[in-house]
Amino acid sequence: MFKKLIGITLLICFTIPSLSLAAGLVPCGTRANPRMCTGCDLVSLIQTIISLLFKYSIVIGAIYIMIAGFSMMFAQGHAGKVALA
Repeated sequence: MFKKLIGITLLICFTIPSLSLAAGLVPCGTRANPRMCTGCDLVSLIQTIISLLFKYSIVIGAIYIMIAGFSMMFAQGHAGKVALA
């Protein structure tokens, strides 16, 4: 069951285009912004990565809570299935 949850989570994260916000991840050295990278850009990159991780964790957490709720609903009173949820 745990492998299925991980597979579903990865499938959702990689297939939903709105979650792939990595277009503006690197703040320098790109075609849109060709200037050289500095230490400030490294800090900006780290802040962007942390922000994206928080966004992903909120979505993934909500998905896991919904899956656990559905598995509890469909457990039909079986203690083993309820404990698994």
